[in-house]
Amino acid sequence: MTKIKSKYLLSLLLSLAMAFSLIVTPAFAAGVVVVEDDTTYSDGTEAAVEEIGATDDAEAVTASTTVVAQIGTTGYDTLAGAINEAVSGDTVTLLSDVTLSDTLNIYKNITLDLGDYTIKSTASGKAVYTTQTLTIKAENGGIESSGGYAVLNQKGSGAGTLTISGGTYTSSADHAIYNLAGTVIIESGTISSTYSEKAGIYNTSGGTLTVKGGCASGVKYGIYSSGTVNITAGTVTGTAASSSYGVYLASGATATISGGEIKGYEGLRQASTASTVSEDDETTADVVISDGTFEGVTHAVNVSTTATISGGTFTATGTKEQYAVALYSTGATVIVSGGTFTGMYSTAWVYSGSGGSIKVADGCFVNEGTLTDSNSGDTALVRTVALAVAQIGSTCYASLADAFSSVSSGETATITLLCDTTTTSRIVVNGEKTITLDLGGKTLTGYGFNVLNGNLTVQNGTISDVSQPLNVYGGTDSTLSNYSVLTVEEDVTISGADWGICLFPDSSSSMLGYGAVINMYGTIINEEDSCGIFVSGNLGNSSETASAMAASSNASVVNIYGTITTGNQAVAMNGYAIVNVYDDAEITGSEAIGVKRGVLNVYGGTLTATGSYVDPATANYSGTESTGGAISVTSTYNYAGTIEVNITGGTIISTNGNALYIGHSGTSDTTTAYTTGIKVSITGGDFSTSGTDVDAVYVAEAEDDDDDSYTQSIISGGTYSTEVAAEYCADGYAPTSTTTTDADGNKVTTYGVTLFYLGVSNESSISVSASIASGYSTSTLYVKVSADNISSYNTSAYPTTSLTYTPDSTVDSGSYIFAGWYTLDGDGSYTAMNVFPKSVEDTTEATVYYAKFVDKNALKVYCYYTPKGATSSGPANNAWRFISSLESGNPQALLFKIGDTVSKVRTFYTSSSVGVTKTTYKPADFSSASQYVASYSVLDSTDSLTLYTVQSGWLTLDGTEVYGSAYIFDASGCTGATALSGTEQQ
Repeated sequence: MTKIKSKYLLSLLLSLAMAFSLIVTPAFAAGVVVVEDDTTYSDGTEAAVEEIGATDDAEAVTASTTVVAQIGTTGYDTLAGAINEAVSGDTVTLLSDVTLSDTLNIYKNITLDLGDYTIKSTASGKAVYTTQTLTIKAENGGIESSGGYAVLNQKGSGAGTLTISGGTYTSSADHAIYNLAGTVIIESGTISSTYSEKAGIYNTSGGTLTVKGGCASGVKYGIYSSGTVNITAGTVTGTAASSSYGVYLASGATATISGGEIKGYEGLRQASTASTVSEDDETTADVVISDGTFEGVTHAVNVSTTATISGGTFTATGTKEQYAVALYSTGATVIVSGGTFTGMYSTAWVYSGSGGSIKVADGCFVNEGTLTDSNSGDTALVRTVALAVAQIGSTCYASLADAFSSVSSGETATITLLCDTTTTSRIVVNGEKTITLDLGGKTLTGYGFNVLNGNLTVQNGTISDVSQPLNVYGGTDSTLSNYSVLTVEEDVTISGADWGICLFPDSSSSMLGYGAVINMYGTIINEEDSCGIFVSGNLGNSSETASAMAASSNASVVNIYGTITTGNQAVAMNGYAIVNVYDDAEITGSEAIGVKRGVLNVYGGTLTATGSYVDPATANYSGTESTGGAISVTSTYNYAGTIEVNITGGTIISTNGNALYIGHSGTSDTTTAYTTGIKVSITGGDFSTSGTDVDAVYVAEAEDDDDDSYTQSIISGGTYSTEVAAEYCADGYAPTSTTTTDADGNKVTTYGVTLFYLGVSNESSISVSASIASGYSTSTLYVKVSADNISSYNTSAYPTTSLTYTPDSTVDSGSYIFAGWYTLDGDGSYTAMNVFPKSVEDTTEATVYYAKFVDKNALKVYCYYTPKGATSSGPANNAWRFISSLESGNPQALLFKIGDTVSKVRTFYTSSSVGVTKTTYKPADFSSASQYVASYSVLDSTDSLTLYTVQSGWLTLDGTEVYGSAYIFDASGCTGATALSGTEQQ
């Protein structure tokens, strides 16, 4: 054998060419020198050099040897010689076409790179034989066999793994590639057999064939397999006009096909066997098809054992007379969950035999159709099967849009999503349909929903990366109620949306939106520039439409119970709607809620702002405005509709700005006024800020053009992290603070307001304004009464159901009772009036007075009864002692009205002990408003039981007599000097 070493430069080759110009020289590979002996020379060796032009380190050269193959830098004059010299991991490169009469045996783990050259073999049986791990690469080259297989791969003592990457492999005498229990991987290349009854690739039992690309063809079989076949791409063809198969699966063979083209007289044919599998068992099928193109004259696929088909295109191109069907089963169990099947017979599928079936998998839909051949005019039957996207009851649908469209106007339906789905257009819920969309734990992407005159409930899943997932539209008729209703349940997450939920008018031109209701229990998580809930500025964008909606009981409503987290404004109230925030709500954004128009009611929840503090706000006529306030109220859109904010509870937090910001927006040159009106009331809630030199609440001073309704005096309750400015306190309230010690011993100051009088609109009886709720926890309050109403003021109008007292002790709950007239001194203290206030017609000294009211339990009556002869010393008569209380020392007298007789008691005590048992009564036994007690005694000598009806009252300094409830007492059960509280007379 002759070795070839590459080490000489171009200059040496040129010298040799000149020296032996008269000798016919062979073609050399570039940079290759032929050596006569078996020695491989290294640089620097000293060898005898006879050739003209050779350098001292050159090797002896002859022109009689042809270079055939090469390993690295070493060339060989035969391919077999190169393979014999190769070691594991080497690449043997063919440098010229070769013709072999003997089999090329390869028992090493190497790569054979054919490049553009071809091995032509006449060897009997096989051209190349391998039992190890062999990769054959080629560009335009390949292997041509006229004596047997082009390549025989066998698993013996070695791995028996053959990989074909490019090239052409043909046999005119047998199968082109024969895999004997080994592994063959076809990455690319052309493999073909032109010999009758043979296959492009033959895969025996125990063998594994994987086709990732390329072309395989045979006269009868593109692939014949008794083993395992995996096809992901490529083309496999049986070329004979009849009785040919793209893929033929013999007994015991299995196939998994996810791509490629398979063609023949029958595209895929599975031989008949006795194998049977349960109809519901989809995991042990012999043939698994998920995609690919299958084409046959009679049958695209013909199976006999078990198969699952979840996708692909299956076409039978023959005629009805040829029984052309896309899927043919002979006793097989076939489960179809996807694919398009076209055949010319009376159906696209045919089942023949017993013990099996062709069935559509659960959760799939089937569409039947026809297709007319443009040449023959024949009609083909087309059957399409796919996994259903949605389901209503037992009916499956190809798309979510189809499911929604199937619901008729006025109907109620539950639509269940069966898989992650991307919609291709917006879906409209209208026609008074009531639809529950159960996302089934799946994710919906693509386009969203428009709710217009319908009811949509979304539950159990995720809506992701949809620009406007849920749009709700109001109607134009003010009588509409629940016209468009959207409910997002707690188990729904909306993410990656520009606007999570949007509320729009019927149209931008109408500016009206009645009857829309949004109930948001779920979670909205959006990106930095996104909004959670958006109320369109087109809603009420004129004074006429905004006023109409404000006056209607059917204005659109947004109820928030869930979680909203965005980097922008979480809730943008740009247009007119009523937004209600409830206890479990968690709303976080640069501003939690921005109010430019409409009504905001905060009953609870946690509202957090993370944006930068900005004041004044820059007016934005096409979006939100930045202030850093958790609740941010600005004036930009007040030109059309009013603003109302009512806060009764919740935790309102800003990390940089005000928890509540009320300001005038504008530009550098102008300021926008609240020209249409604004009403703000804070009766509860916890307000805090972490900002530097920023108050928890900011209310801008009024501008000249502000409506008269604009006021800074808005706070009558709540707690605050900073002191409440006096000008922010509602009428009758003043700033206050409370300092406590926390668990670590630190002093913590909480700020708030305290009630020192109640401002009301006075008629003949007290009419409490709508902002004043029942359930006061204070037992004493003052009501401001203007002098022009004093003459008609009816103090006996109490108790009233509109203003009740929640006691802080065990006394009865109830309402208030009049306790005298007072004036308010400059230091904030009250002074009792000893004359009845004069009306405005009688005096100009005072414009307002203050009616004091206290808990009615202060005039409760207790009784202590001692029968005559109870002790050896007496009493000689039955003794009754009635006890009541006074709210202060100001009344002229405590009154006891027994029957029609009124008695006055002018001596008051801080406690009173009565009877032989010295039972003690204290003011706290009556009410926290009580300061003193007094008693009145009655003696009688009768032996029979006596019934007493008793009322206590007081005569105020101004001369008004006030009585509490009447109580009925008797001596029944009073033996032993038992104290009775009596029964309140109804």
